[in-house]
Amino acid sequence: MSKSSVVTVEAIIKIIGAICRPATFFQQNNAKRFYRHTSHPVQVSSLGWKISRKKVAWIHHRFMNVFSAIVIVFTLAVMISIVLTSLRAGISPMPSSRKAQKAIISAIPPNTNGLIIDLGSGWGNVAFSLARSFPQATVRGVELSLIPWAMSRIGAALWGPSNLDIGRGNFQDIPLEGAEVVICYLYPEAMTSLKTKFEEELKPDTLIISNTFGIARWEPEEVITLNDIHQTPIYCYRVPPNNSEKKPQRMNGDNKRDHS
Repeated sequence: MSKSSVVTVEAIIKIIGAICRPATFFQQNNAKRFYRHTSHPVQVSSLGWKISRKKVAWIHHRFMNVFSAIVIVFTLAVMISIVLTSLRAGISPMPSSRKAQKAIISAIPPNTNGLIIDLGSGWGNVAFSLARSFPQATVRGVELSLIPWAMSRIGAALWGPSNLDIGRGNFQDIPLEGAEVVICYLYPEAMTSLKTKFEEELKPDTLIISNTFGIARWEPEEVITLNDIHQTPIYCYRVPPNNSEKKPQRMNGDNKRDHS
C-alpha cells in the first residue's frame, strides 16, 4: 500500500471516530433524560396512543444505535472504495491547496476560451475554480475514484458553473484532442506514461500544468514555487513542436518565480 493510501485510511478512521463519539454522547445523555420520569406516559394525541417514557427511551436508543451503525458502514464503504481505487491508480485523490489553485490559475492565459482538462480532478476543487475563473472556456474534470467523482459530480449538478463537466474514467483512456490546457496532479510514474500520450494527442504549444511532479526530459517553460512548507513546484510546459522532445537545458532564474 502506498504512503498516500495509508494517509487516506488514517484520515477516514479519524472521521469515523469523530462521527461516532458525538452520536454516542447524544444517545447516552438523551436516554438519561427519558429515563428520569417513567411514571407518566407520553400521549400521542393525534393517534390516541399512550407510550411510557421508558418505551420512548428504548425506541430512541435503538434508533440511535441503528443510525450510528449506518454511518459507520457508509464511512467504511467510502474508505474501502477510496483505498481500492488508490491501489489501482497508484495515488489517493488528494485535493490541491488554495495556493496551488491560485498558482495554476495565474499560469493560464486570461483569454483562454477553449477546452481545459483536469486529469485526476479528485474532489473537484481545482476544476470548480477553473470553471469560475474562465467562464468562456469548457472545463472537463476526469476522476477514477468513485466517491470523489460522485461528490464532485453532484456538486457540479447542484451549484457548479454551466461550463463544468465531471467525468469518470482512467486518464490514460481519455482523449485529449482539442485541449487548450491540461492540468495534472498525479504521480511520477503517471507523468512518465502520459508524456507519450501528450506528444501523440495534443497539438504543439498546448499548455500543460503539473502540480508537484514534472515530466521527464521536458524542459518547463516556467516553474512556480509555492510559499508553503514543502516549497511545492508547479511545472508549466508547452508541448514540443512536431512531437519531438525538447533537449534539456540548464534552468536559470528567467523561468522560475515564487508564488505566495
